[in-house]
Amino acid sequence: ELLTQIIGTAKDVLLKIDFSFTFTYHSGIAVVGDVIDFLVMILMVFVIFLMFIPLLFFLIKVIVKLFIMNFELAALSAMSPAFFACLVGEETKQYFKNFMMTFLSVIIEVIFMGIVFAAFIHWYNGLGDLSAAMDLSNFDIASQIANFAIFAIVFIAACSLMIKPPQVFKNLIR
Repeated sequence: ELLTQIIGTAKDVLLKIDFSFTFTYHSGIAVVGDVIDFLVMILMVFVIFLMFIPLLFFLIKVIVKLFIMNFELAALSAMSPAFFACLVGEETKQYFKNFMMTFLSVIIEVIFMGIVFAAFIHWYNGLGDLSAAMDLSNFDIASQIANFAIFAIVFIAACSLMIKPPQVFKNLIR
């Protein structure tokens, strides 16, 4: 259920992003203005797509990790009766302890991923509409690249935390 909520929210965020690459910027230069406008727009599109590649890579890694953790939780839940039966014997209590540490570790990691995802979505929603921030009618290439770079850095940081959470969560269980 958590996985479907995260994927649904991610889909809503991705649908909210609307980049319009129409050539609305006009430098006002009489003779070579159209060529300059075209080159500036090509530069902007190139920079955005250059930054988009790592974003896509990290997004795919997060989705793959969520699917793996989903299967891991399902497997642990399916095997839990066998490990609860290990409580009967004195020699097998260690197996139950290892199972519970693994199970709690996975649950805490999923909860942490959800918290990081919620914090990123809250930060993203605070930005407003990203397409308005990328308004190309009053074009300033430095500020547009800086706006997208800030978004990319925060996105990569959130994905990195979701992919490899801090070791302290595993140490909490042990």
